[in-house]
Amino acid sequence: MTVMFGVIAFVVVTTFAQTAWSKSGLRVFYRQDDPEGQRPAGHSDSWDELDPNGVDAEKIWIPSDGSIWFGVENNFSASNIKVFQLWLLLSPPSDAKHLDDKTHDPPPEAGGYKSDGTPIEGDDLEVKANDYGWVYVYVKFDPQPDWEWIKLTNSHDHPISFKIVYVRSDTECIAVQRSQSSEPEESWTLDFLDASFGVEDWMVNDTRITQIEIYPERCTVDAVAEPYFDADPSTGEWFPEYTFIDPRGDLRPTGGLRWVCNGEGLAAQEHYKMSLPLIGEADTMYEMFAWDEDGGEYQEFLVNLGGLPWVETFRHYFAENGMHGQWDWEGWGDDPAFDALTSDAYAYSDWLSVDIKGEADLVYPFTDADSGNWVFSTQVYVPTGLSETSYFILLNTYPADAVHPENWSLQLELNGPAGVIKDCDSDAAAPLITGEWTEIRVEVDLDEDEQSVYYAGAHLLTKSWTGGVAPGGELNIGAVDLYASGSTSVFYDDLVLEHGEMSPCPADINDDGIVDVIDLLAVLGAWGPCEPDCPEDLNEDGVVDVIDLLEVLGAWGEC
Repeated sequence: MTVMFGVIAFVVVTTFAQTAWSKSGLRVFYRQDDPEGQRPAGHSDSWDELDPNGVDAEKIWIPSDGSIWFGVENNFSASNIKVFQLWLLLSPPSDAKHLDDKTHDPPPEAGGYKSDGTPIEGDDLEVKANDYGWVYVYVKFDPQPDWEWIKLTNSHDHPISFKIVYVRSDTECIAVQRSQSSEPEESWTLDFLDASFGVEDWMVNDTRITQIEIYPERCTVDAVAEPYFDADPSTGEWFPEYTFIDPRGDLRPTGGLRWVCNGEGLAAQEHYKMSLPLIGEADTMYEMFAWDEDGGEYQEFLVNLGGLPWVETFRHYFAENGMHGQWDWEGWGDDPAFDALTSDAYAYSDWLSVDIKGEADLVYPFTDADSGNWVFSTQVYVPTGLSETSYFILLNTYPADAVHPENWSLQLELNGPAGVIKDCDSDAAAPLITGEWTEIRVEVDLDEDEQSVYYAGAHLLTKSWTGGVAPGGELNIGAVDLYASGSTSVFYDDLVLEHGEMSPCPADINDDGIVDVIDLLAVLGAWGPCEPDCPEDLNEDGVVDVIDLLEVLGAWGEC
């Protein structure tokens, strides 16, 4: 299985976990009834999937005036164009003696649509046939990542049939491996084991790469460790440079690695190997820039290894970009009617956030977060004047299956008219902060079945994970759900799910493992203005007051 983007595909080898994660970058499905906009993802029971690497020998019939639909799921970078080819073998009419008769029906008529309903047309979609019955379907996907469906219609007065003999995406491959060093434990390396630029056959151009740069999304590049670069000596010598400014001129605080060649550089499909030393757990998202000496421009690539830890900053999309179908984002129940758009009105760390308003009910499902300690965090911007109530939700089970229904662990109500953020299933609440970015942080201990929620750095509540909303939940982090419920805009940015430790219980002022009357008396005894780092000032606003008192009462009992 491969993770594909631009003109590069990634084979993921995860040496840091018992279960390797992999995901296909291009998946092709077909059906013989109108999908009515329904994506194959989440509805695979009504689509038949094709093998993108080989032959599907099944003969498919299209009745007179009938149609067949091909749905294509792809996970490429939003800034790159991708070519997909579908080869069909059209059967001759029944009175033809053999293929050499060259008496085949004309090819079906073709039409295609992108996920937003705009047509694929002109040079982006072609259907051609030769004298021997080969039907060649060419589609160019732009923008990415997205999904499209292509409709082939038989306009003849008799049925026609064909075999799907080849599904092809013109890419080169990279094997990428994340590995953790034994000493020191916090040292990680990203190894590009079998990489090349350019694509196969007729799409190969005169690319000549003389500079390569790579930047992690969040983790820090280790500028002390020695990276390696291995290519044919004829390409020239390659020299590493550590940098904090990418080719777009953007500041990269965690650093990046630039390789510069003093020779001819890498030609199309010429393979190389390189490493990226990191401090802390290796990211799953990277940006790569390759300087094409012949083209006089940078090629840009998004390296998404998938899995966990997971980070979403929205910086890789366009403004007003629908999120349904981008990587694993989907409207609730895989319904595009519940999509949400990116926005450049507000942003926390870069230039875009996601705007949750109106009918938006945007979900990102997770896998493999089923034990240990996890931290989910996000920045939220609530504009002044929020007219209704919006919701931040974490589920332990999503989507539902035959055994496990959907199950909610946390529902936070962002109530604009009341001016509070409130746990929907308890009395825990705090004043809603508007007009500035504020952190929601949820620490989940799946081994102890416990979650602690923090808002603006202050403890809001601690409760069960599997029974946080309703009993019968799973020890699993299933999805995040950003639900507008008809409200005006609420913006989210910098969503992160990563391994982490539970914070010490801040209301346990004397650190005896329990919040009780001793801690209550400590707060009362320190009432009023407080010195910096005063332990009784639980929300760290410089004063010990009723807010700190309520936090002690809200955390009453064992920590």
